[in-house]
Amino acid sequence: MTTRDFIAKTFDTRSDRERRCSSVFTDYNGTVFSYGYHYPLLFKVNGLSFVNVRGYSNTTAKHIGWARSAEPDAIPVILSRDDRAQFTDIHTLVSRLHEQRDNIAKQMQAKTRKDTQVYKSLFRELMQVDRAIRQVQEATA
Repeated sequence: MTTRDFIAKTFDTRSDRERRCSSVFTDYNGTVFSYGYHYPLLFKVNGLSFVNVRGYSNTTAKHIGWARSAEPDAIPVILSRDDRAQFTDIHTLVSRLHEQRDNIAKQMQAKTRKDTQVYKSLFRELMQVDRAIRQVQEATA
């Protein structure tokens, strides 16, 4: 079975054990992880699907693409290794997204030059977080 097929077949499938395929695995809840518990790739919270789009490598980028193919309606979020415990309930996740938005906005305000690649990257990340917040709000309204 390819990693792509594994993600599609095991996401959101409860099991009494972890299941592994190459550098991707699922826990007993059907959450898909890339390389370890520090990187939740595809998961559900209160019935909503989320895909972590924070990329670290070419392989992680492939995993993200396959996860998005497996669950096209998943809401893209940007999670870091510190966020692992944040996706147990929707209110905590939304609160974390608002914190991310505030942190990115502060980083942008601290930049004196607005015409740099760093600033543009921060702006794209801010737009991504805003979209995720809107999608969650619309889905839970």
